Amino acid sequence: MLKEFMTEEVLRPIAKDLGMDNAETRAILAGSHLIGIGLTRYVLRVEAIASLPADTVVAAVGPTLQHYFTGDLQLG
Repeated sequence: MLKEFMTEEVLRPIAKDLGMDNAETRAILAGSHLIGIGLTRYVLRVEAIASLPADTVVAAVGPTLQHYFTGDLQLG
């Protein structure tokens, strides 16, 4: 349910608004990354990510998410 919400309501519209090819793949990549970060940080509370300041996590993860949405994914 969370995955569907993130993919359908948040990420896929962003990818489509950017006008990039492979919008669905881009949304799924970004969504799976964010769900993994959220699970690790807030549910499992794995250190060192659980105690990092939010802006540090954003700075670390942001470039990868940006690549998912706007970069060359080399999907073949």
